[in-house]
Amino acid sequence: MGLCSYLSNLGGNLGFTGSAVVACCGGGGPYNYNESLICGNEGSKACAEPSTYVNWDDHHFTEAAYRIVAKDVLEGPFSTPRFNASCLVGRASDDGLHSAY
Repeated sequence: MGLCSYLSNLGGNLGFTGSAVVACCGGGGPYNYNESLICGNEGSKACAEPSTYVNWDDHHFTEAAYRIVAKDVLEGPFSTPRFNASCLVGRASDDGLHSAY
């Protein structure tokens, strides 16, 4: 099962109460999405509780949904074997652009 399907199908079990296909931030209509009134533009409106939604603006997940995606990629079920985050701790960056943890 892909991540989008996972969040859509299991949204209620993961703590989301808003519909997975309705945008938290947008411009109205049945999916709170209007191509000419996208999130951030004058007249768009964000929902009161973004943490209860999967979909932020029809193109991006909410912070809460991304948190679950990251956890499930790093800890499973979307990585086999499980990702070992300790391999990143204390390592210097190779490109000089990013600081070490």
